[in-house]
Amino acid sequence: MKARIAAVLLAALLGVSLFAAGATAARHRDSAHALYRGKTSQKKSIRIAAVPGRLTLLGFGARLLCRDGSVLYANARGFEATRLSRGGRFSDVQYGKGDSVSWSGKARPAKIVGHLRIKARLKGGVRCDSQPVRFVVKRGGG
Repeated sequence: MKARIAAVLLAALLGVSLFAAGATAARHRDSAHALYRGKTSQKKSIRIAAVPGRLTLLGFGARLLCRDGSVLYANARGFEATRLSRGGRFSDVQYGKGDSVSWSGKARPAKIVGHLRIKARLKGGVRCDSQPVRFVVKRGGG
C-alpha cells in the first residue's frame, strides 16, 4: 500500500510539468484568436485556442491509469498548433520526453468536439494511459 501511495504522489508531482519539457508552447500573437473552454468526460478542464486554419491545445487535466495499479493526475500544456482540414477536422500526435498526446475531432465556430489520449512512461518504466477521453469546448465558454 505504501508503494502505491508513493507512486500516486510521485505521479501527481510529475503531472504538473508533464509534456512541458518536450514541447514548445505555441503562442498566438494574432489578436483575432478565439478561446474555447470546456470539460472532458473525466470532468477535467480543457482550453483550446483557434486562429484561422489552426487549433492549439492550451492545456487540460486528465487521469491516467498505470500498469502498476497507481493513478496519475496530469495537467498537460505546452503544445504546438494543429492544422485544420477544410471541413474543420483535425488529428495530431505530439510527443514529449517519455510521453505522447493524441487528439482528434471537429471544429465549428461555436464549439469543438473530439477525443484525446495521453500515454506516459514514468521513471522505472511504469506505463500510464488515459484511454480515449471525450471533450466538448465552447467558444468563450466556461
